Amino acid sequence: MTDGQSGGELSPWDRPPNDLLSLNDVLRAAALRPSRIEDEERAQIAVRLTPPGYRAIMGQLAHEHRVSYSFLTRHALDLGIGIFDAHPAIGALRHAYDLTRSDAMSSGDQDALVRLNQQVSYEFQRSQVDRTTLTVSRETAARLAELAMICGIPTGKLGVLTVLLAVLTLPNNRGYRDGLIAEVAAFHRFVVRRTRVLLLGDGADPGRPGGPRKLK
Repeated sequence: MTDGQSGGELSPWDRPPNDLLSLNDVLRAAALRPSRIEDEERAQIAVRLTPPGYRAIMGQLAHEHRVSYSFLTRHALDLGIGIFDAHPAIGALRHAYDLTRSDAMSSGDQDALVRLNQQVSYEFQRSQVDRTTLTVSRETAARLAELAMICGIPTGKLGVLTVLLAVLTLPNNRGYRDGLIAEVAAFHRFVVRRTRVLLLGDGADPGRPGGPRKLK
């Protein structure tokens, strides 16, 4: 299946092309109303691992759009977290988390409470050490942190995935997209497994690319 706007393969997170706000649109609108995050409204998210070539790709896209790297990633995070939050898979995950939390607090189920706070060892399909930071507004940082908690993964990894998702809305079909699509598709599978783990408590770790394994 292909996306008529980009010419590329659809990721599991995509909406119909006529319902898809592109990062192009976001950057264009932001350029018309330049804004700066005030120091007290600024938050930084630490990143330690990224998919191969992440910063090179973002740097080139920033160059092509005549914006800074931080400007591009900041607006990509704003767009990407909105796409995630509106998606049915994230809605199902939130419902599973809320239901499990409510039941566990009522029953005192310790295993369920552990599942809620369990950090899983989520791994990119391919990765390299890349210590950097993402600068965002406090509002976006809070939204990312809350979703990362529900997913059970570090906020930095979710931040990178959120940027990748937004970048995939750019209308082109260049080869760099293939690796990004693979990463966001793997995250979709993770979310589906995480939802099942929360509801069923089957002890699977959804963070491994190769499939579930027992939690330690």
